[in-house]
Amino acid sequence: MPISSLAKYDLVRIWNDYRLEEKQKGVSKKVADNEFLTLISTNLNFISEKMYKCTKQLIVNDLLVGIRKHLILKDDYESFFEQLNLDYNLSTYDYKLIIDNNYLKNIKENTPKYYISLYVQNFLGLEISDN
Repeated sequence: MPISSLAKYDLVRIWNDYRLEEKQKGVSKKVADNEFLTLISTNLNFISEKMYKCTKQLIVNDLLVGIRKHLILKDDYESFFEQLNLDYNLSTYDYKLIIDNNYLKNIKENTPKYYISLYVQNFLGLEISDN
């Protein structure tokens, strides 16, 4: 996922501000840098987990409605996912999070997991590992 120049600039500015604050407390740059990286890493992991859970729930809820109302067919589910992607601004990255978090295990036919697995394999070209 590319980071815009402005986001990089903001991150560097925040990092420099953090260094300055820590310097005023008598903390060395090396220690401040390690603390900063730990903070950033921890928060990014937390945000990633929250994004995964929210995205998965949005997809599953819409798929459940589509399955109940017979809006999704085994041979024509791509258009349903295209609309889902537009509605929620989903990308391949969102589906990779679902795969990486091992959601697509124990798949039964005509369930949200079933349609997500078909879509990611047949249209996004992603592999679902057994690990």
